[in-house]
Amino acid sequence: MYMFQHLLYETLGYSILETIGIGNQALIYAGNDNVLKEIYEKYHGISFLTKHFQKDSEKLIAVLDGKYTKEQRNEDIEKLET
Repeated sequence: MYMFQHLLYETLGYSILETIGIGNQALIYAGNDNVLKEIYEKYHGISFLTKHFQKDSEKLIAVLDGKYTKEQRNEDIEKLET
C-alpha cells in the first residue's frame, strides 16, 4: 500500500519535517542552490528529485518499491528531536 499524504501546513520546511515525523518518506527537489539537500540529506526518508523526468521517475519507483525500515525511521525521528 502506498500512502501519499496531503499535509496540513504548506510551509515547505515544516511539511518535509512533518512527513518524516509521521514515518513517511519525502521526494523533494534540492533547489537550484542545493540548500534543501544540505539540510535534509542526513535523513534516510528523503530522496532528491533532479527535474529530469527519466531519472525522477526511476527515483520515484525506487522509493515506492524500496524499504524504509523501522530502524531508519527511528533514526530519522531521533535526528528530528536533536
